[in-house]
Amino acid sequence: MEPASERPSAVLVQLLQRFPNDAVLLASLFMENAAFRAVCEDLALAKNTLRNLEVFQQGGQRPQIAEYRQLISELESEVADVLADAKKSK
Repeated sequence: MEPASERPSAVLVQLLQRFPNDAVLLASLFMENAAFRAVCEDLALAKNTLRNLEVFQQGGQRPQIAEYRQLISELESEVADVLADAKKSK
């Protein structure tokens, strides 16, 4: 099975869960903008890694969990900023 970062449909599904009202714009940006696609793939990878860390944590919360939550928040903000800019330029 391929990692989410190599399956565009899996990455888009994750994005649509977070930004459901922007499906058409997300798909368009994802297909046409390599930098945006890279951010989206990084976000999907970070979410998958966080899930794994949460499942396999032993005896308390690992510091990496907080770091990945912060990273996910930053990447989601970056995606939101790109979406907002794209809406303005329409």
